[in-house]
Amino acid sequence: MGGKKKGGGKGKKTAVIPEEDNSTEIFKKIYGKKANEMEITKCPQIIEKLGLWEEDNNDVPTKFHIWSELGWAGTRCLMDSLREANYQHCQSIRLWKTFCEDEGVRAVC
Repeated sequence: MGGKKKGGGKGKKTAVIPEEDNSTEIFKKIYGKKANEMEITKCPQIIEKLGLWEEDNNDVPTKFHIWSELGWAGTRCLMDSLREANYQHCQSIRLWKTFCEDEGVRAVC
């Protein structure tokens, strides 16, 4: 039979340092790049959210509620950017009258 090890639990504890989250900055860069590549107009509501985020660094965008026309390319641009940036802060996505069509729905899925 095995004996008990002495000194269990008495040792140096290493602090877990949280990794700095820069997904919002990455999302912003990717979104701009993709919009230019796809030759689409950036969504004013997303630009507004990102602009407000710069003013108050603690309040990152968590809700993407969009009611302006994106089209399938704009929807795909948004979803691909969130995915590639590994955006962890998104709590809800709501799209009204965005005309995203089938391709936009595939991008959301």
